[in-house]
Amino acid sequence: MKSKAYQLIVVTVALLLGWVLGYLRVPYIELAHPYWLGAFVCLAIIAIAFFVSRFRNHSSLSQSPQSAGVIRGQRSLSIALLVVGTCIAGFMIVEQRSLQGQLQDQNEQIIEQMALIESLQQSSATALLGNLLNKIDDELSGDTAGTLSDATILRISAVSASLKPHRILRADTLSEQTLSPQRGELLTALAILELDSTVFARIKREADFSKADLRGVNLREADLSGIDLHGADLSNADLRGANLRNAILRETMMWGAKLQNSILAGANMKNARVQWANFNGADMRRADLNGGKLANAQLRKVDFSYGSLKWADLEGAIFTESNMTRMNFFGTAFKRANLSGANLTQTNLRNTNFSQATLLGAILFRSEHDAGWLAQLDDLHVTGAEDIQHRYQAVKTDTPFYTNAPFRLEKREE
Repeated sequence: MKSKAYQLIVVTVALLLGWVLGYLRVPYIELAHPYWLGAFVCLAIIAIAFFVSRFRNHSSLSQSPQSAGVIRGQRSLSIALLVVGTCIAGFMIVEQRSLQGQLQDQNEQIIEQMALIESLQQSSATALLGNLLNKIDDELSGDTAGTLSDATILRISAVSASLKPHRILRADTLSEQTLSPQRGELLTALAILELDSTVFARIKREADFSKADLRGVNLREADLSGIDLHGADLSNADLRGANLRNAILRETMMWGAKLQNSILAGANMKNARVQWANFNGADMRRADLNGGKLANAQLRKVDFSYGSLKWADLEGAIFTESNMTRMNFFGTAFKRANLSGANLTQTNLRNTNFSQATLLGAILFRSEHDAGWLAQLDDLHVTGAEDIQHRYQAVKTDTPFYTNAPFRLEKREE
């Protein structure tokens, strides 16, 4: 009797505990059929524990034919409950994962809806932008010098700050990149106005044009010196002859942009993506392009002197006849790049990859590199390797131009 009472107490406590945990939903599950499946599995486990306990009690008694039959029946029932419970538990796990997937999809939909609402709110800023441009036109119509009042300049700065970047709705799909089309419109409008250079310089300094959407715009020969356009999208923009001296172009997208004969001296172009862009004839002295992606870009007759292109991707880029004197190319990939006739005097070529590159007629006087670099040119299938090996020899140096550069190329004596 005591054993039966003890078993009854254990089952009762287990049921109460299971009911409490189920009521509190610990661990948390949706109150749907997986909840009841879990409750059934809990009961199945309790039943298995109960029959196992009974089996042990009967094992300690005499093994009569009748008791043996009872034990076999209980054992079969326990195994059946275990199989059923395992199947139900597996089904419950699958259902729970399905619910988690549905919740994740719902969260993504909520995020997209919020972004869509933000996009619509920013679209309403077009009216504000229109009023500002009308105000500027009114002031300039009565002032041939192209000056603006301090109040208008401050208003331009305030409006540009309010035109927040957001995901743009394109063909019923929200873009991944956050941009501000209104900032792009404002900058384009200001660039074509005949503003006094001092006034425009102040606007560029105080207004916020970061992450502006400038895709395909015409800013040819515009004075954008010193402007902050970090994170902006200038894909396919026409910037031929534009002045971007000391501009901040960090992390900009300039895919396919036209920048022939532009001025980019001192520009900060870290991590810029300028694949397929055209920089032919540009002035890029002391420009910082570290981490940039310039694959297949055209950079013929560009002045890069004293610039930096560390850890950059220059695959397939064309640098023919460009001036690269004293540039730092540490860690950069020149795979299939064309540097025919380029001047690489006193450049840092350590840890670079020139696989299948073209170096015909390139000037490498006193360029610094790793040990064995000259010999590796053949293995890398570099076009012009034989001519370079004939004209230069590697000399160990104790006074490198760059940190820890062990070898420098010197001209061979005729």
